[in-house]
Amino acid sequence: MHSVPAHDGPHGALTSFRPISLRKPRIAIDLPDPSRAHGAWVQFFCSAAAGAMLGGRGGIEIPLLVGSGFAGAFLVGAALAVGLHRKARRFAGGLALTVAGPAGALLLGADPSFLVVAGATLAPALGAVWLAKRRGILSRATLLAATAAVVAVAPASALAGGASWTAAAVLFALLWPVFSWRGIRISARLEGSGSWDRAALRRSGLREAAIAAAWTVVAVFVCS
Repeated sequence: MHSVPAHDGPHGALTSFRPISLRKPRIAIDLPDPSRAHGAWVQFFCSAAAGAMLGGRGGIEIPLLVGSGFAGAFLVGAALAVGLHRKARRFAGGLALTVAGPAGALLLGADPSFLVVAGATLAPALGAVWLAKRRGILSRATLLAATAAVVAVAPASALAGGASWTAAAVLFALLWPVFSWRGIRISARLEGSGSWDRAALRRSGLREAAIAAAWTVVAVFVCS
């Protein structure tokens, strides 16, 4: 803390000292709406499909219900990121889906072990929000944590449908690094480019969706 002279008297006479602070102001980062991240939704649906294919041999209803619960949780997180005062309806709808999906799966006879994965997903999800507020949504640490939370729907859905812990763990181990790599690669392009036109973004999005879908099929084949 330092002081500077204040010329408050007549004819600019020195009358007092005003303290000034040398502390750096804390800058709050306004997060963009995560629900508008098309790449995250592509990775989510690919992960949910992988879990359904691996654990849905007796029917895909249970894995899909678990996946819907994770989708609701994603909407809840997105609403919290941008502020409840702006997305109260989305928060309420997502919360209802988060509860109803897993509850319906349990009523249909889902293996309750998927709840362990669901609970563990809170760690990377909350970590992603914390990192995004401090390092930005395109930082590597943020993307790694966010992708882990998104891909967790794959092992959870697979376990709910009757897959083994080994198969579910291998599925996650195959999807998370590749999806993280693709996300980090795209973020580097966005940060390094002055501007992207819609046509270029559309082509890039379609290419990434095709890569994600192809790798999902490979991962499920390896785990089967």
